[in-house]
Amino acid sequence: MARGSDEQEPAIESSIAAHLRVERTRSKRVGDNYAPPYPSYSVRFAEGVS
Repeated sequence: MARGSDEQEPAIESSIAAHLRVERTRSKRVGDNYAPPYPSYSVRFAEGVS
C-alpha cells in the first residue's frame, strides 16, 4: 500500500522510559543520521516496574 506524499509517518517514541534515560558515556558506533532498515517494537511497563 503506497503512501501519498502529503501523509506523514506516525511518530515512533523511544522504547526507553523517561525515568531510565541517562546521558551517553561511551561513543556511538553509528552516525547521527543512521536509520534502521525496519522499525522495532517493545512493550511498555508501568513506572513502578524495575
